Amino acid sequence: MVLIQRDTDKKHAEDLLFDMFKNEETGLLNIGKFLAALRTIGIRRNDPRIGEMMDNLKKVHKLNNYDNGSPLSQNLNAETFKAVIAPNIVLIARAFRHQFVIPDFQGFTKDIEEVYWKCKSNTDGKVASYIPQLARVNPDYWGVSVCTIDGQRFSIGD
Repeated sequence: MVLIQRDTDKKHAEDLLFDMFKNEETGLLNIGKFLAALRTIGIRRNDPRIGEMMDNLKKVHKLNNYDNGSPLSQNLNAETFKAVIAPNIVLIARAFRHQFVIPDFQGFTKDIEEVYWKCKSNTDGKVASYIPQLARVNPDYWGVSVCTIDGQRFSIGD
C-alpha cells in the first residue's frame, strides 16, 4: 500500500508542477521558466542530480528535429514534461515543496548578496601565499559561494 501511495504522490507532483508553470493560453510549459524557478530554489541546470532531466530535454529537442534554438527554450505538453522530469521527480518535488534545509532560498541569497556588497570594499588582508596558485590570484578578486547540505547553490562575484 505504501508503494502505491508513493507512485500516486509522484504522479500528483508531476501534474501539480505542470499546472504551476503552464501557460494558460497555450497549455504548454516553457522549460526555461521552469528551470529559472528551480534556480531560485538553489538547483542549477548543471546539478548532477537533475542530469537525467537535462539529458531528456536534449533528447526531446533532438527528436523534434529542432535545428535552431536551445533545448532550454522548448515548450512542452503535459505528457512530455512528465516524462522529462520523471527520473528526478523526488528531488524536484522536494524543492518546490520547500523541503530543503533553507526553504526560503531566495530570501537567503538576498541576505548573502547584502553581505557580499558590504564586504566588497574591504581591502584589508593579503592574498594567501602558502599555496602558489593562490599567491598569483589578483587581490581585487572577490566572491562568495554557498552550497547547503541539500545541494542548494548560490555564487556571486569574481
